[in-house]
Amino acid sequence: MRAVYYRVIHHKKPQEKAKILDYLTKQLSRLKFYQKAAAEIKKAGYIGRYHPIQYMMILYGFPLLVFSICMIKDPSLFLQYLLGCFAIASCVKIFVNGKIKKITDQFEKHAWRIYRYLHNQIASGIKITDAITTVYETVNDNDIRNILMKFSATFLLTMNIEEALREINERFGGNEAATLCMALREGVKTGDSELMLKRQEDVMFNKYFNRLEADTEKSRTYCILSAIMFCAILVIMASVPVVMDLIDALNSIFIS
Repeated sequence: MRAVYYRVIHHKKPQEKAKILDYLTKQLSRLKFYQKAAAEIKKAGYIGRYHPIQYMMILYGFPLLVFSICMIKDPSLFLQYLLGCFAIASCVKIFVNGKIKKITDQFEKHAWRIYRYLHNQIASGIKITDAITTVYETVNDNDIRNILMKFSATFLLTMNIEEALREINERFGGNEAATLCMALREGVKTGDSELMLKRQEDVMFNKYFNRLEADTEKSRTYCILSAIMFCAILVIMASVPVVMDLIDALNSIFIS
């Protein structure tokens, strides 16, 4: 993602680069498609200040640059160039969507641990506002843990649940993140969300268990297919000399 960025403004001083990117970010931040791109790239795990503008340069700017250069060289291949640039943009979108899905899946795998921790803490008499500040300890995935740490730190510093929940909403996709935010919001406002947390813990654990079964079945199927392919290759390799000898024998019969 940074390659195009460096090629375009590599000759600028660091201060000038920052000014250019700040100006572009300020101008584009008013546009809806920029806001959408910024939300996408953040959910994909890229939270740098200039990642949205770099993402847009690769998603839109780079294909447009390639298309313009190709059109100057040979305008007659307009359709081919257009399809090629569309393919480039599609590959970028597929990559970003893949990152989003990966992070979302990781979150869903750990969601039941989060609900169990919060439910156990509340059942033990600990306030949910205190449990929130240490919820990140239940997760061993670095990406998810860092996001939850930022969520906990934001809530600890501001004591504003809406501002803290923004860290979760902006970083995770899917309905599970929205459900967790709803449970946390209800718990902070009412002081009692034990039943909801317990129910969601059961739901997410069942999903987690079903996912494990599906992954196991998928791995078993992959191993079987790999074994079949390996046996097929061995059969083909063993059959080739026999087939060649048979062809030679038939040729010698017809020639004679």
